[in-house]
Formats: sequence, structure tokens, C-alpha cells
Amino acid sequence: MTTQDPGRDRFAEAKAYGARRMRAEIASPDGKRLPADADLELALIADLLDQDTGGEALDVVRDSVDPAMFTNGVLGVFYLAICDIRDDHAANGQRERPIGRVELAAWLRVYRAEPGAQRSGIFLTDAEADLLGSVDTAMPLFERISDAKSRAVRVEARAERLRDLAKQRRLIERLWTTAAVGYSDDTKLFADALADMMAMIQESTAPKFAESEHISIPLQRVMLKYLRPTTKREPFATTGNPDLDAIMDLDEGDLLIIGARSGRGKSVLAADITRHTARTHGPVLVFTGEMNSDQMSLRKLCSEALVDSRNVKRNHLNVDESGKLERAFIDLKRLPIFYVDIAGIDIQKLLGIARREVKRIERLTGQRVRVIVVDYLQRVRAGRAAPVGANREQQIATVAFELKELAREIRGVVVSPSQLNADMDKRDDERPQVSDLRESKGIENEADHIILIHNPHYVERARKMIAGEPLAPEPCEITLGKQRNGAVGTAHAWFMAPFTTFKPMAHEEAEALQQAAREAAHARKARR
Repeated sequence: MTTQDPGRDRFAEAKAYGARRMRAEIASPDGKRLPADADLELALIADLLDQDTGGEALDVVRDSVDPAMFTNGVLGVFYLAICDIRDDHAANGQRERPIGRVELAAWLRVYRAEPGAQRSGIFLTDAEADLLGSVDTAMPLFERISDAKSRAVRVEARAERLRDLAKQRRLIERLWTTAAVGYSDDTKLFADALADMMAMIQESTAPKFAESEHISIPLQRVMLKYLRPTTKREPFATTGNPDLDAIMDLDEGDLLIIGARSGRGKSVLAADITRHTARTHGPVLVFTGEMNSDQMSLRKLCSEALVDSRNVKRNHLNVDESGKLERAFIDLKRLPIFYVDIAGIDIQKLLGIARREVKRIERLTGQRVRVIVVDYLQRVRAGRAAPVGANREQQIATVAFELKELAREIRGVVVSPSQLNADMDKRDDERPQVSDLRESKGIENEADHIILIHNPHYVERARKMIAGEPLAPEPCEITLGKQRNGAVGTAHAWFMAPFTTFKPMAHEEAEALQQAAREAAHARKARR
């Protein structure tokens, strides 16, 4: 026989007391009424009793409304009765048959005979129990409801409002219960109550209830979007590199991972995508974990103006550079780019901020947020989202999973740079592979696209910087190592280190570099 945790028992009792108190009083300690809409509840029941559309209306709300959502316990009982009676009608092939007084009276007699006359979480006050005490007292309310003018076409909106109010009351209930437990001297019990409350808040910010849809509906959307376009279909988001955009199709709901070793340009490419998407497609939200918003803005300003950021920091600007920065400032400040500093944040807090900011940005700009950039993946903590005792790989997999879910929820693209393992530097061919992603397994599974940057001139650049020599553009390979719904391939670009940006490479230059690489590889093979 197992022994139960006494603290857990008291916590369960506290929650049960909070639920009873909320449903019995439906009022706060200072006398204010909790959020509820009595007229809405009455109208929804009227919709379900409509002789012509009641059956159809119930199909719309059946799986998303439960009796406990009604603050009027009698209406909750009526809703339960409607569901049961409609089920009996359907079983007998009488689905469209209206619900009448005789059927409801018969159902109520059975209901009252049940122990406690209570089902599906319905709590009846003494007055409500008296009203249902006999069929004669309950029938007048039923007649008034059934005679009400119903507008069944609005039943879905009414049901959604009913769910939102019920969710709000449950959150208030949980807050009350947690506060009550907090006055005890049991800190562990209070911590459990807080965790339970946070889980409920997290659930409440998740996407709203979604009904299933017949396959014909998404098929029609696909046909209209991809196969029968009236005009040329524009990509959802692009990188600004024509060769890379030619092989990568970014679409809403995608997670794009950019992998590279430190200093090779993963965050630079993410910044280029931010600037290009904001200019050509729509708003971008950037979570800056590695640098603050001022540092990111300076980088973007120098990238746009093609001015060496070292000259800006040292105040060694000439007239031409100052003019370029002024023009870049005027251009960039018009772009819909929004920063959030997230140093040391966990994924649950990031998700909450992202949902809030996406809605706020859409209100400000009137446009959907196209891209969310999280810079970078390994800097986001998994927190409570990861299983207890999870190792580092499991934690990063949790973060990647949540970022993918965020992309689907906002119907946008989430871009996140990621570190690569140091062991790849020991290989003869230092070109990165998907398996080189640090804590890679979970990232590989969740990502729709994985970009890998190969910059073999990084070491030479570091030597030149130490020696104070001028920096030349560095040829890089930008490889699409994974694409869930398409082919992979490689694009070429110049990494402009002084300006922290990539510049597309001409095809002739790329072919010459590839030929040189093939000859070098052949020479190495011959020496062996």
C-alpha cells in the first residue's frame, strides 16, 4: 500500500475548495462579480433548442463547450439534457427532431434520481437545486428559453465567448487558491501551487480550440495557393541571396536553422534575412540574446551603409562614411523591425513575449509578422519545458520543438542561428554537415531548413585583424543541408567582415572558386 504525500493532499483540497467557492459564490472577496454573461448563456441554450437549426448548432459547439462553463447551474443542466436527448434522437434516426417539454421532463426525473443530482462538474446553488427540484418549477424557464428568438448562425461566436469567460474564471480561481496556499508555512506546497498555476497560464496562451476540417478544404487552399495562382506567387520570406533563394522555399510555419562555427557569419546571415524580409515582405521580430538591441542596430547600420564598424566605434569617420551612415539611418528606421533583449531567458517566457509582441506589432503595422529571429538557439534555456533531469541535448531539442510550434502558431518563419561542434575542425574536409550541429539530434528533427556556412578564410582574417592589415571579402559556401519539402544545394557569397554582411557572388566568380577548390583537392590527393 502506497503512502500519499500529505502536502499533495492539502494542495488537492485547496484546489477543490477554490472550485467549490468559485461556483457557489461567483463573486470575488470584495464583492465584485466575476466575468460572466447571463444573457449569452441563455441565448446559447436557445440556439440549441431551435426547432430548425438546433441539431446543427449542437454539432458546432458539442466538442468545445461543457456544462461546467455555465455560471447558471440550471442552464448547465439544460445543456447536458440537450446533449443526451440529441444523442438518443441520433441513435433512433431522428436527429433533426425538436426537443420538447415531455422529453426534458422525463430526462430531469432521471437526473434528479442520480446520487447528488450532479454530473460533469455542474455545481448547483441551493436556489438552483430548488428550481430543478420538480418539473413544474423548471418548465417555465425551459418554455422561456425555447420561445426565445434564436440566431443559430452566431452560435459558434457565442460558444467561443462562453469558453473565454470560463477560462478567465478558472484562472482567477487558480490565483485565489495559490494565494491562499501562499499564506501557509509550507514552502514546497506553495512552490507546487505556483508551478500548477504557471502551467495553467501557459495552457491558456496556447492556440484556441480548433475543429477538424475535411480534406477538401485544405486541398482547395493548396490548389488556389500553388497550382492556380491568378498572379505570380511571391515567396513568404527570402534571404536576399538570389542563389540561395532559388533553392530554398521558405513558407509559413517553417523553422530555419543557420549553423556555423563562431565568427563565420551565422548571426550575420540572420541579420541579412531580417533586413531583407522587413524591406520586401513585412514585419520581423528579433530576440537578441548574444548582443543587445543597440549593438544589433549598429551592426545593421554599418551593413546597410557598407561602413567599417571599427571606424564608427573609434570615431574615425570621413565625410563620405558619415553621409553613408546618415542615408542608411533614414532607410532603416522605416523598416518594421522590432527588438526584444532576452539575455538569460527561458523558452516559456520567450513564447509568452513572442505571442504578445506578434499581436502588438500586427496592431501597429496592420501586417502579419513574417519572421521571428531568435539569436541564438543555444542561448535559450529550456526551463520547465524540458523533462526533469533532462541532459543538454534534450534541453536543446525542447527549445527547437517549441520554436517550431511557435512558427506554426503564428503562421510565420522562425529563424535561429546555432553553434556547430568544435570536432569538425579536426576533419580533412572542414565543410560543416548537419550532424555537426551542437546537440544536433533534436534540432535536425524539428528544423524544416538547415543552412550551413563554410568560411575557410576565418583563421586568415583573425591573423590580419591582429596585424592591423586590411580585410578582404571572404568567399563562403552557404549550403542548404536540409529542406523538408525540397532539394538541397549550395550557394556562394562574399562575407564582408568589416561591414558584417554577406554579398551575393557572381556565377563566374563562383565557378572559378569551385574549379580552384577541385584542383586543390586533387593536388592533396596526389601528395598522399
